Formats: sequence, structure tokens, C-alpha cells
Amino acid sequence: MLIHSLVEAQARRTPDAPALAGGGERLTYAELDARANRLARARRRRGVRPEALVGVAAERCVETVVALLAVLKAGGAYVPLDPGYPAERLAYMWGDASRPRPGGAAPVLLAQERTAAAVAAPGAELLRLDADAALWADESPEPLPAAEVGAQPESLAYVIYTSGSTGRPKGVLIAHRGVVNVVREAARLLAVGPESRVLQLASLSFDASVLEIFTALATGACLVLTPRETLLSGEALGRELAAERITTIAIPPSLLDKVPEGVELPALRSIVVGGETCSAATAARWARGRRFVNAYAPTEATIFATAGACAGLDPDPPSIGEPIAETAVELLGPDGEPVAPGEPGEICLGGVGVARGYLHRPDLTAERIIP
Repeated sequence: MLIHSLVEAQARRTPDAPALAGGGERLTYAELDARANRLARARRRRGVRPEALVGVAAERCVETVVALLAVLKAGGAYVPLDPGYPAERLAYMWGDASRPRPGGAAPVLLAQERTAAAVAAPGAELLRLDADAALWADESPEPLPAAEVGAQPESLAYVIYTSGSTGRPKGVLIAHRGVVNVVREAARLLAVGPESRVLQLASLSFDASVLEIFTALATGACLVLTPRETLLSGEALGRELAAERITTIAIPPSLLDKVPEGVELPALRSIVVGGETCSAATAARWARGRRFVNAYAPTEATIFATAGACAGLDPDPPSIGEPIAETAVELLGPDGEPVAPGEPGEICLGGVGVARGYLHRPDLTAERIIP
């Protein structure tokens, strides 16, 4: 199964249901699918094939989600480039991603007119999602035939760069199979469905955005795209959650803590936290009467590999839980053997979510991705 196939299937089931809302624009599932199909066909004509990397440097808005879906529908993999990142980091990420690869197509960058200048793209084909939209307006709104696209569950879906906290940032190669698995697990754990309203809060260059976008669109929920300013204060975030009747959020605990006490959020039913340690106090405040899940994984394990439901009643910090479906977790010692119960060990992850490796880093891939 491919991640965009789940969205296509949902568009067939509920074509008139709201899929995206943000910036004063709203799209139904049928409208989203048709717009993504038109752009996908245009990209396919210009050489996007399986394993082709397409940069997406765009702000959080409807046309950005259309672009991500179109890249996948054309068979390519997207490289998210948050235009709010420092220029030096953006230049490094895109410079690395657009380096020639064996059998790779010429680099393509999708951007908005206002964000194109944020990413230096010498030698890349630049397509502006807003100003150039007329170029694909006459394409067919029907999906490309799967046999023509040629993507497989093992094909790349995206390349996201690590923070670089332990050295230079590394491009992590994530396949469709891992994303599909996590989206299905997230939908189950958080009870996301057609009545849900999911907030798109994370930076495009952070893999939590993949969780938000595709868990919503694969289940018939409405994805609400919040302005960047919402992240500047807990009060603004609280207002957004209330005004948009958000039911489901994925959020770092430190940002959740900034939402003021006393904010009434009767619609908020499901919260997944991750990316940092969650305190017992945070869980106690937010878990009562809701689904509250503490999730864990590095970027290399596709968004999250373990998850623990929490009722907020324990005085200890929430556990990172147990392995999700199709995932294995071992605590190993320096000799590579399992440690005894209660002893410290290194967390080693296996299963469909494990990355294919690191872009242009076969040495590091061989060291970290162990058969």
C-alpha cells in the first residue's frame, strides 16, 4: 500500500467532505484529489519518477498539502524545506538533496512566489505553486494509473533531515510502507475519523507533520492548517484550538504546557505528545477524559515506533509504551545481546518503519541500519 492511495480511497468514499481548511480556503476531498492529480500529471511529464526527489519549500497552506500529495502521486519523494529555517541550513539541505544520484532525474523545487528566494536552487527546475498554477490547470483531474507510476511500498515517500545536533544534518530515506503503518496505528490509537478535526501544527521539515497530514487525510478527517503566528504563544494556540473545534493534536509537551489554564476545549479528544520528555504534571493536566498518548522514535524509525496510553493518574512521567504494529524493540548491551530485565540498554528498533538509510551516506547507513 502507498500512502497517497489511502487518500485517494478516502476521496472516493467521501468526495464532498471537508479535507483541508486554512488561510480562508477550504477544499473537499474531491477538490483536493483533483488538484493534486493535475499537478502530479504535470510533474510526471517533466520527469518525476520513483526515487526522484522533489524539494517543497512552502508555508503552511492548502497549496502546500496539494504539492506533497502530487509529488507522491507522480511517484516521487518529497524533501520538505521549511522557509522559516535559517538560510544556511536550507542551503545545506537542498544542496545535499539535489546532488546527482545514479539514475536520478534533474532536481525539481516546488515553492511559492514568496518562498522561492529562501532556497538557493542553482540548476533546479523551479515551479511556483501559486504564480505558475495555470501551467497544470488543463491537466486531467483523474489519478495516474498505478502501473504507470510504478511506485511500490518500498519506494521512497520523503527525505527528512535530522537536526544535526550530533554533527551535520543527515537526510533520512523513508519508504511508503513505514508511513502507511504509522498512519494506521495513529488513527487507531487516537480514534481519528470523518468527524475529526486535526491541527497541522508541526514544521514541514519535522516528521510530525507527516503524521498530522496523512493521518487526517487517510481517515476522512478535516486537516486544519494553522498560521505560523499560532506557535508564538500558548494563548494564541489555545484560541486556535477552541475556535477551530480541534479534536486531535500532535504536539511537544513543552508547547502544550504553554496553553493557559482555564481554556475551555470541549472538542479536544485526542493528544499525542513526543519529541521530548513528557512530565507527570503535563499528563495529569491533559489526559483526564481524553486519549493521551506518549510516543517515541527517532526520525530513522518513521515518526514513532512505540506508544503508551496514559490516564494522567500516575505520579511518574508517562512511559514511552510498547511497540506499535509491525515494529520490534530490543534493549541491547554493548555486545549486541539483550540485557537482563531492569538493566539499562540501548534501544534498537526493527520493522517496516526502519529507514532505508541516509542519503549519500552509505558508510553511515551500513553502520546504523543493521541487517
